[in-house]
Amino acid sequence: MDQDDIEHIYRLSKDKIEETDMSLKRYSYDSIDWKDRLVGLRGARGVGKTTLLLQKIADSGEEPQTPKMKLLYDQLDTERQHGLKILYALERAALLRLLPSSGESLKNLASPEKIYCDNTNLMYAIIPDADIGTARETFFMNQVGSSHVLTYPKKGDFLVDGKYLFEVGGKGKTFRQIKDLPDSFVVNDGIEVGIGNKIPLWLFGFLY
Repeated sequence: MDQDDIEHIYRLSKDKIEETDMSLKRYSYDSIDWKDRLVGLRGARGVGKTTLLLQKIADSGEEPQTPKMKLLYDQLDTERQHGLKILYALERAALLRLLPSSGESLKNLASPEKIYCDNTNLMYAIIPDADIGTARETFFMNQVGSSHVLTYPKKGDFLVDGKYLFEVGGKGKTFRQIKDLPDSFVVNDGIEVGIGNKIPLWLFGFLY
């Protein structure tokens, strides 16, 4: 790599920073604990791959929480173990939330089943036209995940504390996908009052 290549990379990096929404910059700087040892953010190459990882997740379509992990690692030009360390570092920095499959633990560096932005404010700063379904799930995970363990079940959207099953959706969401399953609930956006095992999404805002 010669001097021209380095200057070209510098200009591209500077342009990207200038194009980044100010609300995202402020959120990122405020949310990161700079005293924490964030594996994967150490060194210039680590920072570059971390930034690229956020961009790939944000640019992966209407549902950025379900990336193809192998493809993601290939695009980062990194091996699986280091790619997972970057994901965990971003979760500790309160930029991402990782959802493992039921029965698995993220402590063992298992690949997450889904990846979410930490909260809806950050999500809309990165993806202004984000899918409303993703926004609902992000809000639920942010509010409930602050004090409970969430995993990805075979049916439904979230399994809470290994027992309670939740399906998150709009006003017309029904029990069809979790029919006859015990301890199951439907979380509806767009309703003010719940009935039976149907709960308004906004109520979960009081958990945080």
